[in-house]
Amino acid sequence: NFKMTFSSSSDSLLNFLNTFDTTHYLMGLNAAYVAGTFLLNTNTINKFAQFGSTKVSNFRIGFFDTWSFIGYLGAQQTDVSETLNRYISSWVESESTLSKKFKWTYGYSEFSIGPANKWQNFSWNNILLPSNKILYDVYGVKSDGNTDLILQNVSSNSNTDLSFINAFQYPVLNFKGKYSIDTLTGNKSPVLTSFKVNYTNPAEIAAELDDLWISDSAAVSGKDVKVRFKIYNEGDINLQGYISNVYMLKNSENLFLRSDTINNALPKNNSVIHESKFRIPVLRNTSEYITFFIEILPKGNYTEAFTYNNYVYFDLLTVRSSSIAGIEIFSDGKKIQNEDNVSLNPEIKVTLNTDPNLANSDAAISLKEILINGVNVSERTIADKNTKDFNSVVKNAERIIGFKNEMMFHPALNKGKNTLIIITGDQDGNSDTASVTLNVSDLYSIGELYNYPNPMKTETNFIFDLTGFENPGNGKIKIYTVSGKMIREIEIPLTFGFNTVSWDGKDNDGDLIANGTYLYKLFVTGSENLESEVKKLVILK
Repeated sequence: NFKMTFSSSSDSLLNFLNTFDTTHYLMGLNAAYVAGTFLLNTNTINKFAQFGSTKVSNFRIGFFDTWSFIGYLGAQQTDVSETLNRYISSWVESESTLSKKFKWTYGYSEFSIGPANKWQNFSWNNILLPSNKILYDVYGVKSDGNTDLILQNVSSNSNTDLSFINAFQYPVLNFKGKYSIDTLTGNKSPVLTSFKVNYTNPAEIAAELDDLWISDSAAVSGKDVKVRFKIYNEGDINLQGYISNVYMLKNSENLFLRSDTINNALPKNNSVIHESKFRIPVLRNTSEYITFFIEILPKGNYTEAFTYNNYVYFDLLTVRSSSIAGIEIFSDGKKIQNEDNVSLNPEIKVTLNTDPNLANSDAAISLKEILINGVNVSERTIADKNTKDFNSVVKNAERIIGFKNEMMFHPALNKGKNTLIIITGDQDGNSDTASVTLNVSDLYSIGELYNYPNPMKTETNFIFDLTGFENPGNGKIKIYTVSGKMIREIEIPLTFGFNTVSWDGKDNDGDLIANGTYLYKLFVTGSENLESEVKKLVILK
């Protein structure tokens, strides 16, 4: 749209007209009255004349004249439509119309067929005049969308062989028809009346998500997870089996975990319950969801009608295990568990009890790595008050790790919570990780004291928790009658954490104590002297 409201407006219009060539049509129209306009200059009028205009020179812009035009560069008057109505006593609409027939001597058609299980042949019917042609190029389309030219300029329209084309490599074929006219013999086009491709339908296997079952909602390093769902054969081929591939999405990439080939026949229009079992790899991060997926494929070289329904996706929350089967942890000679109290500089021993029958096999499990608060115990950067002793143990550890199933070391722990991580693995790269929290308390105190069983018959255990970080000291449990007479004193070698002491129900003279209610109390002599509350026990034989 141009408004001729400046003397330079004609130059702008002229610049626009100069962008046209002989392949363009120009359609012009005085669209609306605008006051204060300028007439077209001579150069612009002459340019319109090159398009075949003969009336634009009499057109008065800014009056109520109307003008319309259709033409092209170099057009003769027979190829131009132009109307001018000058305003005399009333406004009259101008209208231009032009009917043109465009002639092309060639043309194309293109369409894709597939996917197919096997290609057979293709043919077409046509109406041809002398010297007219219909030719076909055949392109193979790969599953990634890339194409290869397989056949070129096929002129025979009767059962052209396609059976040599591997449908697994080229599940889709693209047929490009090329139509041409010999203008020396006439202007009538060749006519394609029908086109036919013969092929067999592909396989179609689909995973059903409605009945998805997962054995666990957590992903624990080294643990097995089972996933169960239904698979349908919706295609026209009786499958002799299928393949199950398990992946984990990691950093936007697919990490392959496991592949299984199921050799059970799956006839068309039938279904089967499938179960995948895989092991969670080592996961360093916790408390985040990780996506896993299982891909189901037909066994053999089969294409499929659709592939979007071959996948089962599910998310698992990463959780670090606090235990590994066969792992035992000792602190200062006492077996401990997660969240137990230990001393500030304990003697830690990690033992892995494995099946001796697997000792020389790829499935043999061994200690791979042990970390204290994120630092490998084989690194000498761990601070320790007894550095010489610690380094001697570490040197031995460097030799032992990966070859034996026991390791002892003396770490310097921090007050509060400390993290002990144990990683085991086999020769195939399968691994398992356990994380155990070791508590070091700066408060020297006796935790809850009790005995079990209570009432007792002939034997009971005194159980209590001792917290602290230096010398745990020595302990005694004294047992009294309700009148206050001491009848038994039991000396105890103490350790920080849980302590258990057995009593056989005998007094200091070795005689069994009679039925009744008795009192007991724990005394600790260490960096401080501690006494527990008085507790009751009952003997009932």
